[in-house]
Amino acid sequence: SYMHNLPDFYAITGSDPLQQDLFLEKLERCIESGIKLIQLRAKSLDKNQFCNLANNVIHRCRLSDVTLMLNCELKLAVELHSKGIH
Repeated sequence: SYMHNLPDFYAITGSDPLQQDLFLEKLERCIESGIKLIQLRAKSLDKNQFCNLANNVIHRCRLSDVTLMLNCELKLAVELHSKGIH
């Protein structure tokens, strides 16, 4: 079934990434550790900040074959061509 295709665990991003460079460095380490599913959660960012960050994270995850779920409104996830939504 579909559920068996999901990893046993996944990462949910922590504190809102006000320092995007530092956030992306932490994301890179997370991916290098073997995580294959990540939820991007950044509730205090405005739409433009979130979109900018999400585009960077989507790109990085695609390069490493990591599935990304966006924690946002469905319409925004569709606009960003997300493969998953929380």
